[in-house]
Amino acid sequence: MNLGWCRRTRPHKCDLAEATATHYAAQLGERHPYAIGARDNVATVMRDLGEHRVALELSRQAARQMRRAVGRDHPWAIGCAKNEVAALAAVGRTDEAAVLGREAADRSARVLGDAHVLTISLRAGLALDLAELGEREESEALHQDAVTRLTSLLGADHPHTRHILERHRPYWDFEPQPI
Repeated sequence: MNLGWCRRTRPHKCDLAEATATHYAAQLGERHPYAIGARDNVATVMRDLGEHRVALELSRQAARQMRRAVGRDHPWAIGCAKNEVAALAAVGRTDEAAVLGREAADRSARVLGDAHVLTISLRAGLALDLAELGEREESEALHQDAVTRLTSLLGADHPHTRHILERHRPYWDFEPQPI
């Protein structure tokens, strides 16, 4: 993976993401879920840096590869779908983001339940996309439900709750695992 432009703008964050992805791939192979998740983290870094088209390509690849590796209903595959939704929204493809976001939220609810943080976060992201599309009533209902559930689950002062309350797009990051 070549992130030379990234190193010039945010060296520590980029180097860490790239090194993690490279090491997982070297140790476990490109198709291992840990390596795929680490590459999806690189996509999140790219999106944070405003490299939205590159982030979308990486997110789409990671989501597709994760589905193949662990199955469509695995929480890691759902998490990668969540990042693909964010990447779509970042390039202005809100219609696609809303469709994929709703599908991922419904799958998460079926697999993990309505009260799981991943499900709640997907619905919070869907609320942002629906607001962008002018669906204000459904958007507000989803947002309020997400805030209420996260407050109950994590507390009002938890960073994730505050993030959603302030209507920031949630993301999923793959926590490095010991190998």
